[in-house]
Amino acid sequence: MSNEGLYLNDVSNSSDEESTRYLRKFNMDKKIITLLSASMTSKLTIVREYDLLVSVGVDDSISGLNKTEISTKKIISASGSLFGTMLIVYEDGEIYGKGGNYYGHLAIGNANDEIPTLTRLNIGVRIESVTCGFCFTIALDISGNTYSFGHNPCGQLGLGHKNDMHTPTSMNMKEIVAICAGSAHVLMVDCSYNVYAHGLNTDGQLGIDQVNNDSVTIPTIVCTGFEAISCGFNYSVILSINGKVSSCGNNDYGQLGLGHTYSTCTFTEINIDDPITSIACGINHTAIRNNKDEIFTFGRNDYAQLLLGDTNDRSTPTKIPITAVSDRMFKNANSLY
Repeated sequence: MSNEGLYLNDVSNSSDEESTRYLRKFNMDKKIITLLSASMTSKLTIVREYDLLVSVGVDDSISGLNKTEISTKKIISASGSLFGTMLIVYEDGEIYGKGGNYYGHLAIGNANDEIPTLTRLNIGVRIESVTCGFCFTIALDISGNTYSFGHNPCGQLGLGHKNDMHTPTSMNMKEIVAICAGSAHVLMVDCSYNVYAHGLNTDGQLGIDQVNNDSVTIPTIVCTGFEAISCGFNYSVILSINGKVSSCGNNDYGQLGLGHTYSTCTFTEINIDDPITSIACGINHTAIRNNKDEIFTFGRNDYAQLLLGDTNDRSTPTKIPITAVSDRMFKNANSLY
């Protein structure tokens, strides 16, 4: 397992202009499940396959983060958001959370509480995966049902209203196989390859005309024939069953990969030659991986997050100098910046 490692672009303690802009490999003794978060200082939190959260900082160190809190059970899903919120799902379907709970998005105790240690959420069903937006949470159980809780001013909980919810509430969705949250919008895919979207739509991130739909409170089918989804801060990227990638929403930094920087409210196919197998979004940058294990990035790059050796934004997919990244590692390599 150690041959996979973890590749990072480094932003050192020096000035932005002197930052290292290339990949550096950190050897890891276990496979990586997800990158929970990254900050402007290049710190990020990583969940490995078993029982350990680690923090990679600007000093190149890898140090334990609350190791005593973590069970020895295998972690199968994890997500994090602003205010230090962290949620992890173990292989037995139990879900645990910690951090800010200001809108009840951890469903633990009272809203506004800070949850200092990993605490079990009592959802009452076996959870398979979890995704966090800005102070809200979506969970998927092993039967394909979804549950939401937390902040809801834009209908991002998908419950048909805009009231905050402090307890997990069924969204009345069936046969869902994948979920992903942006800052205030959500994408879901069902077993028939239908993509559903709901929540904030002011930038067209739902793939729906935003003039009459600045927010959508009920999950709505926006396209069919797609098997994978990823959300940026206020944009969306989806992968078809034929290996084609489409995007919509905010495009201030070229993160839609369409060769320009104006936003679009309809899913538009990205021009790239080979079939794509994986997609991942940060706040304002995107990475895609093709069937040759080549990775292309585009979007915001002020912290060299595109891994291209400079800090220039890109509006079209540009190949980075690394190959053979595992599918499991890449699919979950979402980060904040």
